[in-house]
Amino acid sequence: MARFLTASALLIFITTFSSFGQGIQFFEGSFEEAKEQAKLENKLIFVDAYTTWCGPCKRLSKNVFPKAEVGSYYNSNFICVKLDMDKKENFDFAKNYMVTAYPTLLYIDGDGKMVHKALGGRDVTGFIKEGQKAYLSNPQILEKYQQQYSEGDRAPEFLRDYITTLYRVGTPDEVILSEYLSGQTEAELVSDQNTNLIFLTANNINSPSTELLMADKDLYVAKYGQDKVDFKLNSIVDNTVSKAAAEKDEALFNAALEFLKKSKVEGYKAKSSSRSLMFYQETGNFAEYSKTVSKHFKKYPGDNDQVLYRVAANFLLSSEDESYYDQCLSFAESAVALKDNFNNNLVLAKVYYAQGQLAEARVFAEYAITRANEEKKFAGEAMNLIDQIKKVQMSEQM
Repeated sequence: MARFLTASALLIFITTFSSFGQGIQFFEGSFEEAKEQAKLENKLIFVDAYTTWCGPCKRLSKNVFPKAEVGSYYNSNFICVKLDMDKKENFDFAKNYMVTAYPTLLYIDGDGKMVHKALGGRDVTGFIKEGQKAYLSNPQILEKYQQQYSEGDRAPEFLRDYITTLYRVGTPDEVILSEYLSGQTEAELVSDQNTNLIFLTANNINSPSTELLMADKDLYVAKYGQDKVDFKLNSIVDNTVSKAAAEKDEALFNAALEFLKKSKVEGYKAKSSSRSLMFYQETGNFAEYSKTVSKHFKKYPGDNDQVLYRVAANFLLSSEDESYYDQCLSFAESAVALKDNFNNNLVLAKVYYAQGQLAEARVFAEYAITRANEEKKFAGEAMNLIDQIKKVQMSEQM
């Protein structure tokens, strides 16, 4: 007899497929090189001043920096740098910018001037807001731009500044963007100022900037490099798929996959499959999700334990159809085989419990508790599961 877990018992595992999205892409050069790059791209530098022993630093790196929405905003607007404050080569940086607590989030211009500083960890929303504050160090500037625009100012330099500010504070306006771009000649569109603007504002498949980016892709590859352009194109797809899922717009979703195919980014076929998983999961279309999972892992065998355990957890949460159990169990077992940790053992225990295999469920719940102790994690979920198993076993003996 099958047993089903409550949604609340599984929510600890369920997140959207953030592993399919893209988080922050950190700059690999020195801080001095980052300053030069910031000048070239007309961006600020974001510096994560961290230490390896700092708890909030670890949570930012694990729970915030990898998120697709964070990557979309920060990669477009900042040159992002991580500096370990315990390393000798960073002592002067810590002294110059008065870094005395961790993490310290610094926003610095290309000349090395600090424009904004924040201490401590943030959630996704709070972290994005800190970036927006950095670009609004003068809160009156946006009001001034809005007034100038309403009074009819259409000078190209003003419109570029206004559009850049709108996008960097998270309030994009494609009407104003289209108005500006349509007034530029072909020669003007490939200027440094305009290519920077286009690369910044290309954030969904229907943006006029995206159309220009795709039409002159080689130019952008020459300027920014293939990896950065591919990263941008993937972000455009991720943003569009997220919008399509939120609005349950299958036509927009299909258009995003078609754009991905035309973009020919490296591994686009696998990315198309993974974004289908994301879309069907977020729209609650479990029938299509389960079909896509089967196809995806036949073509692209799982080598990421986090993806495998999330898939198993999604099956448990989304369906009471016993025909999916073997597939669900396979994913959970594969996750444990790849990484024998607390989360993976617990989800395998829950799969066994849902199948009515109480002895196996208890074994892996106990493994999960052992791993939790080793990893210094709270094992409450595993202990609760063992209590449930004991109650069911006692009721069956009566």
